[in-house]
Amino acid sequence: MDVATKLRVIHPLFTYGFLEMRAESGQDFIRALSERWLGMFPKPKYLLLDSAKSFTSELVHDFLSDINVVPHYVAEKESWAHGVIEASMQDIKHTASAIHLEDLSQDPVVTLQLTASALNATETTAGFSANQWAFGSEYCVTDEDIRTYETVEPRIEFTKLITARLKAEEIAKASRGKRVLSRLANTTVRQPLRTYNPMDLVKVWRKEGHIGLDPAEWCFMKFYHTRPVTETERFEFETSKTEDPTKWKTLADIVPTR
Repeated sequence: MDVATKLRVIHPLFTYGFLEMRAESGQDFIRALSERWLGMFPKPKYLLLDSAKSFTSELVHDFLSDINVVPHYVAEKESWAHGVIEASMQDIKHTASAIHLEDLSQDPVVTLQLTASALNATETTAGFSANQWAFGSEYCVTDEDIRTYETVEPRIEFTKLITARLKAEEIAKASRGKRVLSRLANTTVRQPLRTYNPMDLVKVWRKEGHIGLDPAEWCFMKFYHTRPVTETERFEFETSKTEDPTKWKTLADIVPTR
């Protein structure tokens, strides 16, 4: 995936059974990178990789050095450092699962390619989709294209593929929307950062529980909200009586009463 434009490319390395365990090698990574990225798009300047053995092998390091690509490895147990890639993988998994449930008889390789094309067409960066950033235009099916496709054999299979692509784009929008909404639900609403000048009048809210604190501790107690005073509050403050700090004896005396 291109981190700048969010352009995604999916390449299945191999297929194996449920009870079989296989791991990719450095040679598999080099072949996939050469076929699916270097053979289609411009050579990247940096390559972000995790700490897998296939990526940190000497073979991969020599290959990247020969083509003048700088590898950047993530520290172990620090995958959060590449949150963009992790979020992209989450979108791919959710979208692919939803597309697969729509048609269980569909080839998983086709499902993955539909997922990549749907996300490249729907997710925007700075107002443009990944396809627009990479190719300068967006994928669209016109009425003339549909009439042309219907004359090509096998007609039914190709029509199913076009319909599946359009449906995959709708699923991709819904999956990404759910992830964004869940992220918003887990955030906390905070007041905007404000800058105050010395001697500005502000109104401060502090939680209860100041009993037993001396005046110094109460003044430095953490407050949870502050805002500038209104014109009405400023007028009331300026026209009210003047407090005499020499008469303060207890904590209740320094609590603002006006």
